[in-house]
Amino acid sequence: MAESLIDTTETSALNYQICRNLFYVNFYYGENDMALSYARRARRIAASLRDSTMLYSSISFQAAALFDAGNRKEAIDTILRALPYSPGLDNITRARMYNNIGYMFQDSDINISRAYYQQAIDCYPINAAIANLAAIYANDGNVALADSLWDKALSTNSEQLKLHILSDIYNTRCNLGDYHGAIQAADSLIAIHNNIERHRAEYDVTGEQLRFDHKWKQEKSAGQIRMLIFSLVVFLLLALMAWLLYFYRKSRMEKALAREQVIAKALESRIASLQTLIDSSSIESQNKTEEIRRLREQTEEIKKLNLRLDDLKQKMARRYANGLKRYTEIMADQPIVKWHKRDIEDCVEYYELIDISYIASLETLYNGLTPKNKLFMILQHNGKTDTQIQHIFGVGPNAIRTLRSRIRAKST
Repeated sequence: MAESLIDTTETSALNYQICRNLFYVNFYYGENDMALSYARRARRIAASLRDSTMLYSSISFQAAALFDAGNRKEAIDTILRALPYSPGLDNITRARMYNNIGYMFQDSDINISRAYYQQAIDCYPINAAIANLAAIYANDGNVALADSLWDKALSTNSEQLKLHILSDIYNTRCNLGDYHGAIQAADSLIAIHNNIERHRAEYDVTGEQLRFDHKWKQEKSAGQIRMLIFSLVVFLLLALMAWLLYFYRKSRMEKALAREQVIAKALESRIASLQTLIDSSSIESQNKTEEIRRLREQTEEIKKLNLRLDDLKQKMARRYANGLKRYTEIMADQPIVKWHKRDIEDCVEYYELIDISYIASLETLYNGLTPKNKLFMILQHNGKTDTQIQHIFGVGPNAIRTLRSRIRAKST
């Protein structure tokens, strides 16, 4: 997974860190070819970034992989290419570079090796260089100087370096016949080995805990995703129910309005026919009591029908007046946040009286426009800008864009 990031992301310090870590893993497990390829990739990235420290590190990685594979000459040639970058390095890094060069020359030219170890100590007294220089003095027979350097080098916190130093001390003591000193070095080696094993066991426990935590987080994430999907399904079902309820109520309202109009026309027709009958009957039957009673009954029926018609006309007049009021408000850029659904419908019906051709064109060009959709189109038709419409609807620009896209989707 980490390796895939190298090819998918731009050249950066992160890419370099990934290559470096992959080099360490492969080098540690003896995969020299893979380690060398990652060292070369790290070097290319460092060169593109023009970072002296990264360039030195990647060159040292490449040299270490070559040296470990037995290509000593090529490894030395490679590590010497890091010298031009030494002015840009800090003292500790420069000291490590000289120590690495000295280590590679140790089996071929001991004098060059000693010189680079001394340069490393002069830059910064790192324990590894001190220990390596002590081993050279011990091999030359200067045991006293080697012992003093080993004592300084043993102050390191690196367990691996301590093992290396104590192994050199043990071998030197054995070669000199100092078996008491060799036993002391062996005891220290055993103690450090035991300490390393204890730390490795603790690390294994920590690693197991980390793996458990990672698995638990994965299961928790999967549970959250399942809950999100369930919530989304519930939301879609609720939205579908709300949509069906809206169209059901809209259909009932349209049917009720149509029924009221039919009743109004029927009442007007009945009243007209009864009035005609009364007028003709009153002339022909002025002296007939029975006819007078029947006429009175018919007159009472006319009064009732007139009252019912007046109620219906008043109801329609109120809706007309409300539509006029609401239309006047939006033309004055007043917000509709507190409007009820009936207010929007009355406003649209009123505008149909003003510009019936435009409303008819909307019915032709679009399918299933809601009253709010029609109100938005009416505002646009009357020259209102998006900013004015946002103020009238009491919403932001994103909501206006969404409303416009939904209306566009309903075009035929």
